[in-house]
Amino acid sequence: MAAVIRVYADYYESLRYISSWRDVSKIGKVWYALSAYLKTLLLLVFERRIKIVHIHSTSNASFYRKARFVRIAKLLNKTVILHMHSAIFMDFYNESKDKEYIKETLLMADRLVVLSKSWKRYFNQLCVPEERIVIINNPVCAPQYIETTKTSLSGCCFLGDLRERKGVWDILKALCEHRDELEDKLEFRIGGNKREAEIRQYITDNGLSDFVKFEGWVAGNHKWELLNWANLMILPSYGEGLPITLLEAMSYSCALISTPVGGIPEILTNGVNGLMVTPGNVEEIAKSYHLLHQSPRKVGRTRYAKP
Repeated sequence: MAAVIRVYADYYESLRYISSWRDVSKIGKVWYALSAYLKTLLLLVFERRIKIVHIHSTSNASFYRKARFVRIAKLLNKTVILHMHSAIFMDFYNESKDKEYIKETLLMADRLVVLSKSWKRYFNQLCVPEERIVIINNPVCAPQYIETTKTSLSGCCFLGDLRERKGVWDILKALCEHRDELEDKLEFRIGGNKREAEIRQYITDNGLSDFVKFEGWVAGNHKWELLNWANLMILPSYGEGLPITLLEAMSYSCALISTPVGGIPEILTNGVNGLMVTPGNVEEIAKSYHLLHQSPRKVGRTRYAKP
């Protein structure tokens, strides 16, 4: 979500952005949210020129936090755009005890922005009239081409959250179980956060250090360097909206390995610009490495090239 907001900020000169969350203590998070509510209220009361409030939300605590912004804006007769980024909204809604509150919040928005056709169908079936749902695919910046040092091995990359939902642990398991077959074919780099110490320990304990490198959190020039270096991007997620990681990889002509969840089937055609695998299927992940090893750029670059 943050990556999308940063891209939008480059295109809207009069954009006033108020953040409502920081990764701090619980008390700090509450204080930061309360400050954001107050800033928003004062801004909407005294800045009469503001007619539209564009609210970015995911699920769980984020949704409930943003629901209050929706109510503040509607109380002051502003047009509200609610922009949903959640990859797990279905699970969030199904497990919630506040289903009516969730639907009420969704219906208060003048427009609901979703990331893909599949998410439009979902929210329409849930409660939102079709004419109020707008699909806006996630934007990415134009590629930043940087000279990188390549080897004869296939450069494979994962960028994202290191928790189970993104599938990075399935990747590592596939590399571990098929190390003898893959270590002379692949050079693998992992970038992400949340469980850094565990990732490093797993790579060391399972003897993957010769061909798997953990890069830590990746941003800025480091990110552009990895995207220029990579031939292949893998994101075997269990749930997604429309992942920025894959869109950015496509802009750098990488072949993709991913899963048929969220909006991914709308950007990845199996056998054309990459391969689909079943979430959690380690053998399919290993097999996809073998299939794309021979010509990852042929699957990626030629398919994205202009005629």
